[in-house]
Amino acid sequence: MRTFEDGKEHTAERAANTSKGVRILKIRTAPLTDESGATISVHETVEEGDMARLRELIGRTAQVNADTAKGLERLAEQYDYERLTP
Repeated sequence: MRTFEDGKEHTAERAANTSKGVRILKIRTAPLTDESGATISVHETVEEGDMARLRELIGRTAQVNADTAKGLERLAEQYDYERLTP
C-alpha cells in the first residue's frame, strides 16, 4: 500500500464486477500518524460510483467520439439507477 510507503493520501478508481453489474469504486487511503509523524496505520474508504460519474465519463467519451457517447447515453437512460443502487 503506497500510503504506508510514502505517508501521503492516495485515491484510485477501480471497476468491480458485482452481483449488480460493474460498479466504479473510488478507493481513498490516508495515513494515521503518531506524535513523531510516523505512519502507524492507514485509514481506507471505498465509495461507489453514481450516475453523476457515469455522465462525466460519457462526456469525456463525447470529446473523442460523439456517436459512441450518444449510444452510451441511450443505454444509460434505460436503467433505473435510483432503484438499482442501494
